[in-house]
Amino acid sequence: MDRDFLDLIEHIILRPRMYCPHATSLAVLFTFIAGVCCGHRPPHGSGCLVGLSEYVNARFGKPPTNDCFETLASELQGEPFYDSCKAIVAIFREWRKSIGMDSQIAGF
Repeated sequence: MDRDFLDLIEHIILRPRMYCPHATSLAVLFTFIAGVCCGHRPPHGSGCLVGLSEYVNARFGKPPTNDCFETLASELQGEPFYDSCKAIVAIFREWRKSIGMDSQIAGF
């Protein structure tokens, strides 16, 4: 996996409206991230975030076949959008640390 690409995804989650002005919900944000993954690894983006779904689903006790974005949206339902983004970045950083690709982005 590419550390710079993971930093980009993390930065998008930290500042979603900077990258996608229409990102006002997790559904729009996750759709945008899926598009970025497709652009990075055409044609369908597989391999961009290898292991993230398994990590997220294990963390929340969901079946490993669940889509991590669906799991996150379900777990963060009802939270304000930017609070959800901060929570997702914290989980994303935990996952990155677990795979030896610590974040290079400072702070929240």
